Amino acid sequence: MKYIKIIAAVTAAALLNSCAFVYDIDSPQYMEEVKSTEESVTETQDIPAFEEFEDFNDYSDYKDYLDYSSSDDYEDIFYDDIFNEENEVIEENTESEEVTENSTEAETELQTEPPVTTKAASKKKNPDPDYKAAQYIDVPYLSQEKYPTGCELVSTAMMLSYYGIEIEPIQLIEKGYMNSVDVQRKDGVLYGGDPNEVFVGDPRKTTGYGCYSRAVGKCLEKLLENEFFDVYYLNDMPLAEICRQYIDFGQPVVIWASIDMKPLEKREESTWTIEETGEKFTWLSNEHCMVLVGYDEYYYYIHDPLKNAFTPYKRSTVEKRYEEMGSQAVAVISW
Repeated sequence: MKYIKIIAAVTAAALLNSCAFVYDIDSPQYMEEVKSTEESVTETQDIPAFEEFEDFNDYSDYKDYLDYSSSDDYEDIFYDDIFNEENEVIEENTESEEVTENSTEAETELQTEPPVTTKAASKKKNPDPDYKAAQYIDVPYLSQEKYPTGCELVSTAMMLSYYGIEIEPIQLIEKGYMNSVDVQRKDGVLYGGDPNEVFVGDPRKTTGYGCYSRAVGKCLEKLLENEFFDVYYLNDMPLAEICRQYIDFGQPVVIWASIDMKPLEKREESTWTIEETGEKFTWLSNEHCMVLVGYDEYYYYIHDPLKNAFTPYKRSTVEKRYEEMGSQAVAVISW
């Protein structure tokens, strides 16, 4: 026992001499130590304790926060890691509430709010609650106000304008790129042109008719003969496939459907004989030509020369009218 006490005393003395200094409370050394401690407390008193940071998983995260909080990018370092899961939940709840509040809007066949667009096909958020992802092409819009029955010419001019080729719709006829033939009665028989070859009637008059995709394609081939463009006849190609192969790559497409996407009609008064062949032809009333510029899960977005730019029509309806018009479409691609 005696030896144990001696060893303990020696050890205590060694520790005191090696690890600390013993100050007299009245000594200058002691006062200097107190002052240093007070300054240290003053400098750190505004830093919250680790316990106040409920979002940190452990003390190492808290220490990292103190080390990096003065840097410019500390918010980027910590915000995503700590709060990302909470933000994802909030966004999901917000989207769910919007769908509930506006669920009936998805049934509207025609919307009138044109979307914001960019020059090339680009994605954007749509206020429609059923919106998923869309492509829009910023094609210059033209109205057919001066051409009551010239939707084909106006739509063709719109597509050309997108590629930097400016031409007035009527110039497609006046400059000889497309021929036009009036409907006339001879010996009690109504004669007219083949809309696959020529423009039937006068586009500036309400008594005019129009033309089909082959006539537009031939017109474009003449116009672009010495230019770096190719003309593509997309007849019989489904609209969904046209979107994948053309709209997704920023290439607008002229398509044939109907006015306001209403049913097409065959009328006896719109039947004539094609003079060159002697064949009977019946023009489909409500026929309409437009430029397809975008789409999403529920709508096709169309530059409708009778309405507005980016007019949305329900996909199923457009596809039905497009098929009724023989699935006609034309595109121009630059080299």
